[in-house]
Amino acid sequence: FCSSFTNPTSVINNSIPSPLSEDVVGRIDITTTFVGQELNTEYLFGLFVEGSSENTTQLIGTPTPSFTTQSLVIEPPVVAVSLVNTLWYPTTV
Repeated sequence: FCSSFTNPTSVINNSIPSPLSEDVVGRIDITTTFVGQELNTEYLFGLFVEGSSENTTQLIGTPTPSFTTQSLVIEPPVVAVSLVNTLWYPTTV
């Protein structure tokens, strides 16, 4: 999952299957819930793609390939994981 997150091109182009379940439910905040694999995959893996390809300073950084697992909870059928990642902020001079 982490390698697909930092380099999501193959997930976005559908050359590999989404790592998310068909019946996944994602909550962005208290007002936004994505039901189903397609919307969750687009949000999760597409969030950083456009900004990383731009040649400008971005408010949202680009994830680096190093992750630290902060917590992992498995309580079937729910799995929750918390990952800590450093973001890279390219700047143009």
